[in-house]
Order: sequence, then C-alpha cells, then structure tokens
Amino acid sequence: MKVSVIGGGPGGLYFALLAKKAWPQWDVAVCERNRADDTFGFGVVFSDETLGGIEHADPEIYAAMEREFARWDDIDVHYRGTVITSGGHGFAALSRRRLLQILQRRCADLGVRVLFRAEAPDPAALAASYDLVIGSDGANSATRAARRISRPSTRARSPAPHPCSRAGARRRTGPQGQSPRWAKASITALLKHGMPPTCGDSATPLAPSGLIGDGCSPSMIARMLGKSDASGTR
Repeated sequence: MKVSVIGGGPGGLYFALLAKKAWPQWDVAVCERNRADDTFGFGVVFSDETLGGIEHADPEIYAAMEREFARWDDIDVHYRGTVITSGGHGFAALSRRRLLQILQRRCADLGVRVLFRAEAPDPAALAASYDLVIGSDGANSATRAARRISRPSTRARSPAPHPCSRAGARRRTGPQGQSPRWAKASITALLKHGMPPTCGDSATPLAPSGLIGDGCSPSMIARMLGKSDASGTR
C-alpha cells in the first residue's frame, strides 16, 4: 500500500505514524510545503479522554508529550468581579511547535518519509501513483478546493440539542439516515479488504483505491487506525 499525506501538521503526521506503525510494509510519505520548524498558532490543549486514546494508540508518543505538558484541573470563570471555580476537568497543553517536533521524530523513527518545503502535486496526479491520498492541508485546503469539496462553515451555530431529545436523535444519524458508525465501518473495510472507504455524501474518490473526503478527517482516521490491529479488525 502506497499512501500520500498532503500536509505535515499534527493531523497528517499523526495519521502517517499510526499507519506506518500498524503496517510497517506500507510506503507512507508526507508532503509539507513549509520548513520543519515553521508553525502557526499557539498551544494545543488535550482533555484527559483524548490523552487516553493517544496513549492507547502509541504509548511512545504519549510519553514524549507527557514530559512537555502543563496540566490543570480547575477552570476559573471571572464575571462582574466574581470568580467561580469549576474543578475536575483534566486538561493538558503543550506548544504547537513542540508537538510537531515530537510527531516528526516519531515519524522518522518508524520510517515515514516526511518531505519539507515540498509542494504536493495535484491530488489527481498523486492518485495515479498512490493507493490512498489524505488531504490534511488545513482550513484553506487547496486539496479541498481542487476537488470542489465545500469548506467547513465557521458561522456561529445554535447549541446542539440534547442527545436524548428527538432533535438529538435525528442529529446522531449520518448520511442517508445511517448511524455515525458508518465512517468507522468504512475505514475498517479499507484496512481489512483494501477497499476504498465511503464517507457518505462527503467522500470523493480520487482513484479506484484512493480517497479524499471532508467527512473523514486525518485525525479521525488516525484514531481508528490506532485502535485497529494488523488484521484491520476492531
């Protein structure tokens, strides 16, 4: 299996290293147009639940991240001269630059090829020589634009309905009334049978065995890979 990841941010690197860890025989390459030490943004915050998933997927990554963490449990809300403290949340954070360094080093240890200052070819061209193409090039994704996949909305939305309400039950369904498990089942099909996953209406196939989809983000696929064994079962 030949895999090309467009974009060397946290999502793309994390997917690449978990894929290579699960299937060492795969050829996994990451194209990043910036330099290795370029970064944009600030710190990255993780909840305890998220960190549990990361530790399960790759204990070495977790251990390297944990050494850099700033942790806190309380959140102070300041309102009109009054401070209200809410405790027991469990969060940790580290700088985005340090996170990228940790992920880059882990990719190198596992044999992932990360190409810096390298503009990725057009996704259609990549699909001619790669079995799977992952678009992980950020909010202003050229990959998404090239495939005419709509950009995620940044408009303010009304609060989500309670999951037990009728509206919440409707929102829990995926495309065409399928449950959210449709995405996981699709990834399992790819891992187990080498077939292209389908992400409902949001997936756009690039090649007979390639995918670029707005519904299956690299981090989503990476989490699924991290929880799958080499046979592709969960």
